Amino acid sequence: MYKTDYILIQMACYLESSRDSLCLILGDGDFSFTCDFLLHHHLEYSQIITSTLESREDILKKKKGKESIEQIDKYKNVTILFCLDATELHECESILGYKFNKVIFNFPHVGGKSNIGANRRLLKSFLQSSSLCLAEQGIIDVALCQGQGGTPGEIIQREYNNTWKVVEMAAESGLILSKLNSFSPSHYPNYTPTGYRSHDRRFHLERSLVHSFISHCDYTDPPLLHTLLQWKQLIPDCPYPLFEMEDLLIPFELRNRFKRSLWNIPKHPIQQISSVLIKLSDNHLSQCDIKLEDTHYCSPLLSATQLYELHLSPVLISTLYKCYKTSLHTDKYSELFLSPSLLLHIPSLIPSIHPHLPSMAILIGETYKRCGISHLLTEQPVSNQLMLLLTTSQSDTISMRAILQQILSHLIKELIPVWLPVSTLYTGILQDTTEIKFGEFVLASTSSLKGDREDELNREVGIVYLDVLATIVYNLDDVRVLWSYSSRVSSFFRNMLPLGEGTFKCTPPNLHPLRLQHDLCFWHPWERTIPEYEVATAIRCYCQEYVKSAILFNEFVCPIKRLSHNYRLVLQSCDLCLSRSKAHQLQSLARELLRDFYGVELR
Repeated sequence: MYKTDYILIQMACYLESSRDSLCLILGDGDFSFTCDFLLHHHLEYSQIITSTLESREDILKKKKGKESIEQIDKYKNVTILFCLDATELHECESILGYKFNKVIFNFPHVGGKSNIGANRRLLKSFLQSSSLCLAEQGIIDVALCQGQGGTPGEIIQREYNNTWKVVEMAAESGLILSKLNSFSPSHYPNYTPTGYRSHDRRFHLERSLVHSFISHCDYTDPPLLHTLLQWKQLIPDCPYPLFEMEDLLIPFELRNRFKRSLWNIPKHPIQQISSVLIKLSDNHLSQCDIKLEDTHYCSPLLSATQLYELHLSPVLISTLYKCYKTSLHTDKYSELFLSPSLLLHIPSLIPSIHPHLPSMAILIGETYKRCGISHLLTEQPVSNQLMLLLTTSQSDTISMRAILQQILSHLIKELIPVWLPVSTLYTGILQDTTEIKFGEFVLASTSSLKGDREDELNREVGIVYLDVLATIVYNLDDVRVLWSYSSRVSSFFRNMLPLGEGTFKCTPPNLHPLRLQHDLCFWHPWERTIPEYEVATAIRCYCQEYVKSAILFNEFVCPIKRLSHNYRLVLQSCDLCLSRSKAHQLQSLARELLRDFYGVELR
């Protein structure tokens, strides 16, 4: 292929991708940036609009103004607009109805020495206006001088209140920071940004950063309080708000995670991890002449009779989620449970065991438990487990412990990159659980089970916690990323290499998100003390994926023996837009739910 042919093919690809693609450049004083930009990017867009706040007459008086305009006029797909206010884009008749794929605003400023407050208001107004003119997958690029943005990505950090708080200003318009790149003056050699301290002097471009923002919608709007209280009248003994889904009333706090079946989503980390574990199990078991059964996928619902047959302790039963199903023929509700562990499904799995011994059955499913909100990976109301059930005869010497040691050590040595952080996995499903450790890793638990024919069969079970293992293997910053609905996260999962064929680092969809704290303080009712998991329920009902932790950090007993608790609530989303006003609204609604549903007295 000749070089000319290659260039023509590149141009054809550019033209195909640029169809109906619009770019808007704002505040380019003498259009020197536009001239350099067009040299490299004019084929990427069907139309480029460049603009300035000044009039045509004022621009022509500038040193490069006339020369730049003459150069831009040579491009047929470029339009010049004068006197365009970047804070009123949605009201400008010249671009009314346009939806831009890219909006660029380099080094915005209002003039004046250290006028931080005015510059924040400029940023906020611009981002609010430009977000209304943004296409569905559009990007807003804002270049700021060193230290102005106030993000952790700055090489030299300023005190936060001495910055423009660009992420916080963007959050008020529903925008999240998706990328942070260095501004390269060498790419734009003729660009002369001026206006430093209201003088005709250049800005200092060293270590400047380009902040790329995208629009992001919430999962759902916060529910109305009366919708969370309506089922309490029909089921007064239910200890949490309910939500109707698939003819079931499930705990409201689970509405975004219930029956997601992550192991069925192609290329999802949970699906990848479970597939690799099953494959490794098959390889190792075949060497030991063990029959591997077909993989089973369990339903999360259990009846009360199944729970009774397992002879669970009252402590474990009291932590289960109840789920009520409406009967069409009576006014009563039949009681069901959401499974807190795959161990509860063993009775239904045993009949499917192959008569050939030894044999192994694998079960994958979601588990549910009431819990607090902490930084621990396992403190999640919904998690994914993989259970291995080994059935052997009395004469067999094979143990579940040895099998898991082989499988998981192979996974760590061969597939997991050496740079992974050390983490500890949750164990302790049953009292007689033993832990399998690899260095500082605790990856699974095993427990012996008695069979119906104790003289003939032995059964051992091992549990692997897929969420925690996936978080470690894929080097995720937050376990909540696994449950994200973000299209950027889904795209990353779809395009990543199979396990063992490369290193992984999932770029957070929300870069350097705001971390906001609120104290939630209340008096407990006289008749009882509200447990921590019920406080967590009220918080999750409203805060959902916004909440990172809720830690009890102070308690107080007044002279009349009444107890008060103070929780430190941390709101920080890994994939959603969270502003200060949004955080204040959510924590206020959680307070009202605690008051009206659980009967606490707010302080």
